[in-house]
Amino acid sequence: ILEGTEVVTPDARFITHTVKVIRNATDTANIYQIDGVAQPTLIFTEGDTHYFDLSHSSLYNADQTKAHIFRLSTTSGGTHGSGSEYTTGVTKSASYILTGQTGAYLQIVVASGIAPDPLFYYCTNHSGMGGRIETREVVTFVRDRESNLRLNGTDGTIFGIQLEDSLGF
Repeated sequence: ILEGTEVVTPDARFITHTVKVIRNATDTANIYQIDGVAQPTLIFTEGDTHYFDLSHSSLYNADQTKAHIFRLSTTSGGTHGSGSEYTTGVTKSASYILTGQTGAYLQIVVASGIAPDPLFYYCTNHSGMGGRIETREVVTFVRDRESNLRLNGTDGTIFGIQLEDSLGF
């Protein structure tokens, strides 16, 4: 690395997502809405922690076989697609806290180097509600003494940079 520069790895982030159930655009099925977006593709970065708040009343049903229980899988559709629940780095609220009640959550610490890409979120009781999660590696960069970003250690013009937030926008 050049004199007067340093390699910087961004700190891991803690990201909170609010999960609700809404009707799809044609009003033919229930789907998950995350952070106000219907069935979004989420972007995870290795090392980050994603906390899904599952306390919204739209997720609740006293009959838990009809509740909208949010889970992760490496298979599209989760258990509906012959897959299984993904549990590496995942913690969930205590079993006595039902989905749709205060304190319900699912949290994942995205593993570095071994996180699957893609992951999928799904409802354990209803197929078709979920969506896709893409996993990105942490990107280190070079910063100079004035905290300017140096993508290749030199000044220059760079075209085609795409910046994304946690929802991929």
